[in-house]
Amino acid sequence: MVYNDVLSSTIFVCAGTTGTYHHPAFKVFEVDGGHEDATWVILDATAYSTNLTEANVEGGFPVYTVRYNAQDSYDVKSLTPTSMHELVLNMVTEEGLYDQHYWYVFVIP
Repeated sequence: MVYNDVLSSTIFVCAGTTGTYHHPAFKVFEVDGGHEDATWVILDATAYSTNLTEANVEGGFPVYTVRYNAQDSYDVKSLTPTSMHELVLNMVTEEGLYDQHYWYVFVIP
């Protein structure tokens, strides 16, 4: 998050590979856009990855599966700077929330 005396924006890091396994990964962002009253706010993000070991067996191919979905996994309504700030504060106070985030980002093969 970016603070210029006040919370001003959120910076998202998009996965190119998974944490410890280094499998290909990507995120798809859902944005409130494309209509007359669009706010262009990022509403949600879903992370996908594939297992290279399985994809590289003879006759194999990459199958991308969902690693996590931000709204479902973190119980947030959107990915606005305010929502992300609240999520970070919750990671400090809610037992297991940061560990869950760490699992999604670094551990899932």
